[in-house]
Amino acid sequence: MEALTREIKRYILDQGLDLVGVASTDQIGAITPEGYHRPSDLLPECRSNIVMALRWVDPLVDGLPELRGMYSRMMIIMNGRLDQTLLRIAHFLDQKGFLAMPVHASDPYDLSSLKGVLSHKHAAVQAGLGEFGISNLLLTPQFGPRQRFVQLLTDAELTLDEPLNLGLCEKTVSECNYACILACPPRVIPSPPKAPEAMKRVVWEGIKIDKPGCSYYQDRGLPHMGRNGYTYRCGMCIAACPVGSEIRKRETVARGIRPVRMIP
Repeated sequence: MEALTREIKRYILDQGLDLVGVASTDQIGAITPEGYHRPSDLLPECRSNIVMALRWVDPLVDGLPELRGMYSRMMIIMNGRLDQTLLRIAHFLDQKGFLAMPVHASDPYDLSSLKGVLSHKHAAVQAGLGEFGISNLLLTPQFGPRQRFVQLLTDAELTLDEPLNLGLCEKTVSECNYACILACPPRVIPSPPKAPEAMKRVVWEGIKIDKPGCSYYQDRGLPHMGRNGYTYRCGMCIAACPVGSEIRKRETVARGIRPVRMIP
């Protein structure tokens, strides 16, 4: 089991992805929020969830909001890269005799409720990749909120990773003073919970933000991108979050010194 897990993780990282962890299908099923599918709904034989992430390029995030058009286009490219890599990994597992179901990274599956097929963020928590912040973003120690996730369901029995318990958001609040709430243009992030016990639940379960308000702002309040019809994406909560700022990045040349404003 351990040798197979190491081989699969090495293959995934060799494909250019930045993070990988393994979660128990039963654990994810137990904490799946109402309205989302569970892994066994998609693949009844599923034993393991492999969760993977591709990190953002920091100058694009640091360049928000002025570079929002470039940031938004790169999100489309990242989703495509994740999905193509996910299919390659599924074929790799298939060749080893295992079932493998890729769960894509792109647009919400259920537009009426703005939910994906599965919750990548809840799976990432159980796979030991990160924790929720009060923005409902998934924060990792390596990159803060600056990554996008996919997952793959398989009947392979793999070695599970332990969830983190680092308090990434809670420990950073004194530095940022809830920068994500202050930076949110449509004000869809609720006030943070005051009780320490409630904040600890946020780490594992996330927090309920106004998803329709966030979606409406991005779909109606921001411009469309050229001929392809995609709307700009916001990203201000991601740019504002200081978690992961000690990792080599963040104070990039893009921050605050661009000679021209490109935002429409």
